[in-house]
Amino acid sequence: MSVGPPPSNASVGRLVDQLRTYTSDGRPYKFLFICGHMRSGTNWLCNILRGHPDISVHGEGPFGLICGSVVEAKRLSWLYSSRDEGIQRVLDESFADMVRNCMLQLATLEPTKSWVAESTSRQLWPYIPGTHHLNIQRDLRDVLTSWTFHQLSLGLPIGEPWASRLGPQAEAMKRDPEHFKKHPHDLFTDEAWVKFVARGWNEFIGTAAAVRRRAAAGTLDLKYLDLVYEDMLADITGEYKRIFEFLGLNPGDAEPPSVDNRTSAGFDREDPTSHFRSGRRGDWERYATDNFRRWIKEVSGRWLIEAGYERDTNW
Repeated sequence: MSVGPPPSNASVGRLVDQLRTYTSDGRPYKFLFICGHMRSGTNWLCNILRGHPDISVHGEGPFGLICGSVVEAKRLSWLYSSRDEGIQRVLDESFADMVRNCMLQLATLEPTKSWVAESTSRQLWPYIPGTHHLNIQRDLRDVLTSWTFHQLSLGLPIGEPWASRLGPQAEAMKRDPEHFKKHPHDLFTDEAWVKFVARGWNEFIGTAAAVRRRAAAGTLDLKYLDLVYEDMLADITGEYKRIFEFLGLNPGDAEPPSVDNRTSAGFDREDPTSHFRSGRRGDWERYATDNFRRWIKEVSGRWLIEAGYERDTNW
């Protein structure tokens, strides 16, 4: 089926020209990106930000997919873009322009709000130089527990090989949503799955550390605020203040934390089939076996120490 020719440069130019860069009362639009591993509290941050009258919040978008293609274009050795620094610079600048224009288009949905926020589970990195970022981290072991339940409750949309490898757990949960409450040590029996998630979490922690070093050295242009899920559980009022003051906004203008808008710490009840399942700190300990502990230590022992979750590997 023909989809027609691509838009001409002139039509693209007209679209860009039509994108407003200021609110109707003359305030420039500002961009905020929410970063963090899946099941680390990015949805929680979105709910908090939505409670402020000057922030427009938008969920999962295409930027991560497109960024991955740009990275591959610069990496794959048989492409000239892997060898030409000029082409690589064009790719980076074109990607930043595309993200900027998409964010301005999102601004048209709530044009009176000067902050436009986008949340995609991704590593800390400035898609647009100089923009603001909230970067949240959570204990790998709770991330793994939460993400595993999330995948099982949805029927393993992550696909193969995990759909087959975790199939028995998914069937057990389908038969009885309380199965893992009754048999907690049935949850983590697949070494490959545990180590797969652990390696991904390591990359998030390692990339954030590298970004901080480059930002401190002045070789990477971004503004960021590090947030820790466990700190938010312990002092949500204080973390509210940090978040909005980082953005130059009055925390008092935001809706206060509450169960109704899902901004309070944790959830009022546990539901293994819900997107908002538990939210507690240390939930992983209920499901941990000796094998689970050993697998995590083998892959992420030093990263848990670096991220501040353990002092050593004697846990």
